[in-house]
Amino acid sequence: MQKRKKLPIGKQTFRDIRDPKENYVYIDKTRDALNMIEDGSNYYFLSCF
Repeated sequence: MQKRKKLPIGKQTFRDIRDPKENYVYIDKTRDALNMIEDGSNYYFLSCF
């Protein structure tokens, strides 16, 4: 069975997130952020933590 990847909650550096020993999942949302800026969208990111 494959081990689930952890969310990088509290990690501040890309280096920490990409460390293979830590087994974090990384999702790049750069394109989504740029699309919202260019479209003038009024979306807000809400944190449930």
